[in-house]
Amino acid sequence: LEARLESRTQAFVNDPNAGVSPNGISVLFEWFARDFALAAGSVEAFIARYYDGPPGQIDTRRSLRFSWTVR
Repeated sequence: LEARLESRTQAFVNDPNAGVSPNGISVLFEWFARDFALAAGSVEAFIARYYDGPPGQIDTRRSLRFSWTVR
């Protein structure tokens, strides 16, 4: 289960339409910032743990649009 959660977290963070992109980060990181800070020290540190691209390309000041569609 733990490996599956890690895999899904990495896939979400690296999805430029839902997780992290140069255009911003998922609004989920804003809504649950405290949880991410407790888990990794900060939202940025949590993202850095899973993001495959260069961290300098992420705009953490902007949020991506959230989609309520089920995948």
